[in-house]
Amino acid sequence: MNLSSLIKISLLFCLILSNDPGVLSAEGNSPTSPYEGVYPETVSTIIGEYYVDDLGDSVARFDSILFDPYSLAVFIKVFRKENPFKSAGNALDIGTGTGILGLLALKLGAEKAVATDTDPIAVKNAQFNATKLGFGSRFEARLVPGNARGAFSIIREDEKFDIIIADLPQYYDDVNDLPETGFHFYSDSSAAGNAKAAYFAADSGFALLSSLINGLRRHLLPEGKLIISLRNPPGKETFFSLVKTNRLKYRILYSATDDPDLKGNKFFFDDPLAGRKAPAKAALMGVQVFEVTT
Repeated sequence: MNLSSLIKISLLFCLILSNDPGVLSAEGNSPTSPYEGVYPETVSTIIGEYYVDDLGDSVARFDSILFDPYSLAVFIKVFRKENPFKSAGNALDIGTGTGILGLLALKLGAEKAVATDTDPIAVKNAQFNATKLGFGSRFEARLVPGNARGAFSIIREDEKFDIIIADLPQYYDDVNDLPETGFHFYSDSSAAGNAKAAYFAADSGFALLSSLINGLRRHLLPEGKLIISLRNPPGKETFFSLVKTNRLKYRILYSATDDPDLKGNKFFFDDPLAGRKAPAKAALMGVQVFEVTT
């Protein structure tokens, strides 16, 4: 099955009231001040629904949540080939967004999934999708504090996982952290949307990537694996250095340059949202997915 059939999209514009905390809110992780009065905590706008063949159902995307269909398509390819979850107990999805990767882990065999994100709307989005798909009791979305953006900052010291999935921010320039009182992205202005995109798409100084690789031995089970996607040369160079320093092992599971779906010099890619071949972004050609073990 080619990638054009992975996801079918139908746009849905509506407002959902979260009167039932088990439907829209991650228990114990509801966003609090400074969001109060800025973006209503009890209302989320669904701006799209994406049907994922491998889930057998659609997932919702809340307004303002970043979503990369190319990255999702690549992870699905890897999961279909490798299925690292078939005998997995616990899975950890770092930077979950809509929750799709953590939900795929459950669908493909993991017993439980923890999903983390620094965006409180993403936490609501992921838990909503887990409940919608019937995984609510096996899926826990956790909010990472804005002032503690490490990969394991919301993970207990004694928590270990069979599989860790990481689709991290791919830009590493310094981005000035907004003060808590200025952390107000949820408005109708394009400036607010751009500010949010810049904040959540950046891993300033490789801090998140470094904390992930440096903490891997503490949070992977002996036979555990990290599945991580990287696309930019600076990130890969840092990754290789960190793997060496921590005496870890890696292998390449996917390279875009070897993908038969990317044809010729124009690099056309099966766009799962458009349902047709589309020119690949230049950055896409650098995408590689790595498996890291201890």
